Amino acid sequence: MYRIGTKLKLMKNTPDAYAEHVAFALTAYIGAHQHAQDELKWMFGSKQDTLNAEQKLVRQESDANLYKAKKYLYEMHQTVSGVRAQGAGGADTDDVFDYVKSRQIAGVLLTKLAHYIERLHRHGVLEEWMAETMLHEVEHDLP
Repeated sequence: MYRIGTKLKLMKNTPDAYAEHVAFALTAYIGAHQHAQDELKWMFGSKQDTLNAEQKLVRQESDANLYKAKKYLYEMHQTVSGVRAQGAGGADTDDVFDYVKSRQIAGVLLTKLAHYIERLHRHGVLEEWMAETMLHEVEHDLP
């Protein structure tokens, strides 16, 4: 996160693939930090609702990195949207970000489906060949 600055001059001349890649990475980074913050007490073995000094410091550092990542993602979205609005005559400016969100949601759903198929097989609802066939299709569709 320390290398990500707020200058987005590069974004004005880059293809959607770069914006897509960065959006995937940043949203994964943000999600991981949010999950880690939820698990902070468990990781330190605390059963209390309050954080000790070290936990507060870790939380503050994580909050600062989350803020930087969200700010960069927002600024990147504004830059990409602004470039598209100027060059595309009012076309949909959220294509890249909608695409990233859709693929991430599809990935989560397909992963849950794969776990469900495996569970059905373990419980004898599906025969092995059925489960393998379904899992092959699901794995083929995973982003």
